[in-house]
Amino acid sequence: MTDDRNELHSALRVFRALLDHNGMISRTDQPELFDLSQQKEIHELLEAFEQELSFHLLKVQDRLYLIPDMENTTLGFSMREYREDISPSARAIDALTVSYVQMYLCWEFYHGKNASDPTVRTFIRMEELLKDVDALFDRLRKSGAAVSEIDASSEMNFELVAETWQNRLIEEENSRSSKAGIVRIALNQMIAHGLLLKAEDEYRPTRTLHDKFIYYYLDSDRVQE
Repeated sequence: MTDDRNELHSALRVFRALLDHNGMISRTDQPELFDLSQQKEIHELLEAFEQELSFHLLKVQDRLYLIPDMENTTLGFSMREYREDISPSARAIDALTVSYVQMYLCWEFYHGKNASDPTVRTFIRMEELLKDVDALFDRLRKSGAAVSEIDASSEMNFELVAETWQNRLIEEENSRSSKAGIVRIALNQMIAHGLLLKAEDEYRPTRTLHDKFIYYYLDSDRVQE
């Protein structure tokens, strides 16, 4: 019984550390906890946590990531929380647009055909991203029925976002709702969550973003999801 309690306590320590460190622990920064997570009995307890709490643990070399399931708003973000994370005054349409800019940014990095590593670029500049996003929403706006059909089946609201985007100014001093302002928010939020690094005018994926895309989101079992 004592061993069981110790193992449960250790598993809870690992889980708490993951929550406290943005969903990641590493052998470099938390060697004791990382090694604990790899012990058979503790790993099995963490697997039970995964099933009950709807998340996935991803080990990539010397790092362990906690990734909430898509519908998990307890460990992940609800749309309301996502909007508030951007700004207390952020509108729902702005938050939705920011999320689509971030989705497209990830595609910019990882849309290659090489299954083992689909990385197609290692950095992007804001001006490039703004131009590409502008072209994306223009295409969506002109797609008509095809986009309406996607929206009806998935509640993605691409049509509304594209129309709203068309009416935004490209840049406006101190404006968070201009096209440039929205793209800037999308980039800065990803930096704040440890997913991008900025060096001068270049934005690069962190190892965390790279690992999650290569070994989880673009895994063959998850691509359709």
